[in-house]
Amino acid sequence: MALHIGTGTTIVFSTSLFPWTITDLSWDDWSAPEVDGTALADTVRTFASGEVVDAGSITFEVNFDPTQALPIVGGPSRQIDINFSGTTGAGTTHNYVSNGFVTNVSLRCPIGDKISATVRVKLTGAVTKLVT
Repeated sequence: MALHIGTGTTIVFSTSLFPWTITDLSWDDWSAPEVDGTALADTVRTFASGEVVDAGSITFEVNFDPTQALPIVGGPSRQIDINFSGTTGAGTTHNYVSNGFVTNVSLRCPIGDKISATVRVKLTGAVTKLVT
């Protein structure tokens, strides 16, 4: 398996590039429910994958620029593109496209260090993978 590097990863909301420099990204809780199919007469538990998949949430840290507007928390669901362009070094971009809305923004302003923000986006609907 090839080594994949996160450098070059971007996030696009609808048709505009997110205005801040992203320094870290995590995609949490992409999951399907576990459906317990065990009957009272069974001696072992059996499970099946549920049909409703939750695309999870993405959380990313940015170098906060106070001259830029904060993302609107709550707001309408918009298309979100996560572009992993620096993964192979061969110019291939792996894009994941879904819809989502901002659920949380946290700002940090420590003495003598950069101002940063953590933004959490809840994904909703199907996730499509595109390779360009």
